[in-house]
Amino acid sequence: MAEAWFYHLTDTALEAAAPEILEKCLARGWRVCLRAGSTARVSALNLHLWTYREEGFLPHGAPEDGFAQAQPIYLTAGRETPNAPHVLMLVDGAAPDVPEFGSFERVVLMFDDADAPAKERARAAWREVASGGMKAVYWAQDGGRWVKRAESGGGPDGETGRRREISPQSGALTPRAISRARDRPGAGLRPPPAPAQRLRLATAWARRGSVPRGQARDTQRSPSRHALVALEGCKGRHA
Repeated sequence: MAEAWFYHLTDTALEAAAPEILEKCLARGWRVCLRAGSTARVSALNLHLWTYREEGFLPHGAPEDGFAQAQPIYLTAGRETPNAPHVLMLVDGAAPDVPEFGSFERVVLMFDDADAPAKERARAAWREVASGGMKAVYWAQDGGRWVKRAESGGGPDGETGRRREISPQSGALTPRAISRARDRPGAGLRPPPAPAQRLRLATAWARRGSVPRGQARDTQRSPSRHALVALEGCKGRHA
């Protein structure tokens, strides 16, 4: 049965928090459709996921990149889900549509504390999910780590449930960078790799025949196929 996980951003910006969640999804062999609230945010994330970590990247693509059906992580501001995702990830104020949640194994709703409308939509979605019998889990940030605060019958404004800490987040941004990232998608982040560098990254990954660091092998989906998608996508754009 589908589960809805709510992540409340208070300590870090989306660009710092999202990659960790995406890594965990791919490590479980799950494909992800990340739906953002604007095309500007999609463009910013499309660049950021190549460069958020010095030693690796996350395989992904947006509508303009092609190979939509084969993308391990598909980024969009629309409602399409061409890669048959296991996980729907809603960020940057993307409006939740609870009736569609049942089509996925998990729905991740990540909302910013500074975005009042997004918080209100998250509260409404929580109430609808909980009343419909679907499992809902609320995670809050506490000093750079995610802490489980409530489950199902609780909520962002409800009683605190049992605490469970998970590993600290990496790549946390300073308060100034967080503010810039909220105001202007992609601001304060490292520039994306040049086309030639991006092609070298994808080529090296394809030759290695493995998934990026921090990810487990997907037994249902060949890592080499993911690599070829990234490689061919780079060739197509930068030939």
